[in-house]
Amino acid sequence: MRSPKMNWLAAAPALALGAMLLAGAAAPAGAATIYLDVPDAEVTPTGSVITARDRLSRAGSADQMLFVQPNPAGFPNRDIVGFANGFTGSSAYDFSLTHTAATGRYEFGLRNGTVGGNVSFRSGGANGSVTHVAPGLSYNMLHVFAVATTAGSSVNFTGLFFTPGIGLSTSGVLETSGSASAAGTTTYDQWLALPTGGNLASFDWTIGARVTLTAGGTNPSSGEGIKFEITGKAGTFSPPPPPQPIPVPEPATLALFGVGLAALATLRRRRRLRPDGGHPLSASLRR
Repeated sequence: MRSPKMNWLAAAPALALGAMLLAGAAAPAGAATIYLDVPDAEVTPTGSVITARDRLSRAGSADQMLFVQPNPAGFPNRDIVGFANGFTGSSAYDFSLTHTAATGRYEFGLRNGTVGGNVSFRSGGANGSVTHVAPGLSYNMLHVFAVATTAGSSVNFTGLFFTPGIGLSTSGVLETSGSASAAGTTTYDQWLALPTGGNLASFDWTIGARVTLTAGGTNPSSGEGIKFEITGKAGTFSPPPPPQPIPVPEPATLALFGVGLAALATLRRRRRLRPDGGHPLSASLRR
C-alpha cells in the first residue's frame, strides 16, 4: 500500500517551527543579555574584580590606574599618571576601558586630556593608556561610580557609551551623563548587570565617557576625595520578569466570531427584503 503524498504547503508552518527550535538549540552556550541602569536595590555586589579609575586624593595627590582585585602576583597596578603635589584646577579626559575576551586583555585609556596643577606623569601623559592581561576573571556587573567629598569639588561625565559583544535588554536605558558634587559625600552610581552566574569576562566590550574632575576648597587629607571609576564586580542579580503578552484570540474563536457576523448580516438582509420590514407590528396593522 502506497503512503499518501506529503502536502508540503500544509506542512510548511510545522517545518518552519522545527527550524526555529533547531536554531535555538544551536545558539552559543555563552549567549546572554546584559541589563542597563539596574537600580542599586536590585544588585548585591560581593566583591570587586578589576577597576579603572581617575582620582584626586591624599592631600592633593592624583592617580589614574588599572588594577585587579585582589591583586595577584604578576598583576601590579598600572598607572597612567603618578602623583600630583598640590593639585588645583581641573582635569578632563576621554576615559575608556576595553576588554578582549579571547586574550583576557584590558586596556585603560585617558586621551585628549587637559590637567591643572603640578602633575608628574609616569607614562603617556595626557594621552596615555595601560594594559593588563588577566585571563580567568569572573564578574557579572560593571559599576560606574563617581564621588566628591570636598566642598566645591565635583566629578562630571558626559557621553557615556557601552559597546558590548552581547545582547542588550530593553528594560533599561544607559544614563549617558551624571555628576557628583557638593559638600560631604555625594555619589553617582549606575550598574550594568548580567544575571547571577553570568560572566562579563566571556565577552568583548568597551565602556567610556568624557570625564572632568574639579578640585575645590581644600584638597582632602585622606580618603578617596574626587573620583570617577568603572569596576567589574561579582554579585547577585535577578532580572525583572518579562512583560505579560497580550492575549490573542484562538483561531477557533475568530472563526465562530466570523460565522456570527455572517449570520447577522444574512438576517439583516432578509428583513430588508420583506415588504413589512420584518417587524411583527406591521403584520397586525394590515389585518
